[in-house]
Amino acid sequence: MPDKIFIFGDSFMYGEESHQHEFDEAEFLKDASDAVGTKIELDHHGVPTKPFTDTQRDKYIKFINGSIKRSSIHPNYYSMGAILARKLNCEYDMQATSGNSNNAIYKTFIDCIPKMTSDSLVLFGLSVPNRKTYYEQWIDRHPVNHVTSCWSDVTAEPGYGKFEELDLLYGDDATARVLQTYSFVTSAKSISPCPVLFIDPFHNFCDNKYHPDVPWNYVRRWSDQSQEDLKTFKQTYPHPELLYWLEEQFKSLFVYGISEVFEEVTADGNPIQCINGHYSKYTYERYVDKVLLNEI
Repeated sequence: MPDKIFIFGDSFMYGEESHQHEFDEAEFLKDASDAVGTKIELDHHGVPTKPFTDTQRDKYIKFINGSIKRSSIHPNYYSMGAILARKLNCEYDMQATSGNSNNAIYKTFIDCIPKMTSDSLVLFGLSVPNRKTYYEQWIDRHPVNHVTSCWSDVTAEPGYGKFEELDLLYGDDATARVLQTYSFVTSAKSISPCPVLFIDPFHNFCDNKYHPDVPWNYVRRWSDQSQEDLKTFKQTYPHPELLYWLEEQFKSLFVYGISEVFEEVTADGNPIQCINGHYSKYTYERYVDKVLLNEI
């Protein structure tokens, strides 16, 4: 059994929002509705029946983060890594940060290698490949010495919206981002001094019951052929041999997807997600019990 679990990733590995379940639901929804400025009603998944506007989402994020001080439990407590550590009676080192990019996750992983031993265990969570990382500008206010393209330090910069449009046209395309993802994962596996479990909360690359055609669906979604059905896309895509090969590689590298436990969580009468879309503590707990423990 591991002596310590190192956790890397973005908000889904951090446990973002999961402390909401420590509050009385009716009271919490009332307070959240007051903060957002509209009545929040949830569907059976646990997310608002009427999606937030950008302004409402910003207000909710401020509210949910502020509520950490009133909760007896920090969001990290219900992260899958912390749950797993308690199951195995070992320590954990939380290195996940909300908004992280894959580049930043990989860099943080490298920084922590000197602290790992052969008896450690790494949970390496992937983010969406579209996020960018900046190490040399806008970093003064951040102890982690980097910022990513979904942090306000970047998005509030004058002209950043135009930069995003240009990057969409002239930056790396979806195939390049898939290759970068494969590079991050295989490199982390080769240099880690201990076992690594690769987890994909977004189901872009891991084998899973609802979107098994990985990484085909990801490339199709972010290409000019996004409206085509998958069968047609496979016939017209210019590098099919590459993706067929990567499909097998990813399915062998990643732990099976979190969606494996969705139906069981719902059957128990619990929400799959939190209000702003992150997974609930119930989803993380069931995923640890059903999937992660079997991987160790």
